[in-house]
Amino acid sequence: MLLLLVLLLLLLVVVLVLLLLVVVVLMLLMVVGLLLLVLVLLVVVVLLLLVLLLMMMALVLVLLLVLVLLLVLLVLVLLVLVLLLLLQRQQQLLLQQQLRQQRVQQQHCSNSSSTAAAAAPTPAAAAIATAAAPTQQVPFWHSLKLEASCREADARYEQQQQQQQQQQQQQQQQQEGNSISCSRCWLDEYYRRISAFLEFCSKWHARREARTPNT
Repeated sequence: MLLLLVLLLLLLVVVLVLLLLVVVVLMLLMVVGLLLLVLVLLVVVVLLLLVLLLMMMALVLVLLLVLVLLLVLLVLVLLVLVLLLLLQRQQQLLLQQQLRQQRVQQQHCSNSSSTAAAAAPTPAAAAIATAAAPTQQVPFWHSLKLEASCREADARYEQQQQQQQQQQQQQQQQQEGNSISCSRCWLDEYYRRISAFLEFCSKWHARREARTPNT
């Protein structure tokens, strides 16, 4: 569109120049009345108005293109913000799911350990059962995997508990340090005021004794 407008402007300028040349030649060759001059001036004015209109249209098109680009940029920024919020929400959901799975696994491990301890037979009963029962294969690998996962869950739980205890101890130490410093400041201020009051009392008593006559 812009190239077409530029070409049209150039053509109009060329036409104006040619018309002016024709008018000059005609006026030199023959005596033309005022009507011809008026007509030529009117044509020139009309052509100038058309050129101005085309220039205004070009400016309006440029402004519209700039506005469209700004709107596209705003839409892209909003899309990026929405995607970031969705990713953050998804990460939070994944963390919550992991915490729930860990809790369920810990409960399962504690329940399995308690049931295994309660259902463990005595050595004599186990020997009788093994002698009387037919030969069967025990899912040994499954028990090993379950035991390993339980140990890992216990280790993680103990590590979390230790970290929480350390944090609580640090907070308690900080609170104790702050309380001790505050109490020391309060005691220093209290002793300073008492000493100032005693000094004032001693000075007042000394002045009173100096003023009273000796009997």
